[in-house]
Amino acid sequence: MKIVEIKDYAYPCMMAEKALKNAYNAMLENKKDQAIGECIIAIHEIEDIITAIQNAKIKTSTNS
Repeated sequence: MKIVEIKDYAYPCMMAEKALKNAYNAMLENKKDQAIGECIIAIHEIEDIITAIQNAKIKTSTNS
């Protein structure tokens, strides 16, 4: 059996969720610039999630 290392997607998921929660709370406090910053963080984390999933897809399809 070949062992395949897959980039973690769970951690960026949690970080994106945290950033979105922070953006929501910033909007409640009328801190729009902070909310935008948190959304940008969430976008970067989501990009990491997409990359991890794409890498997993490639690695698992080549091991079939």
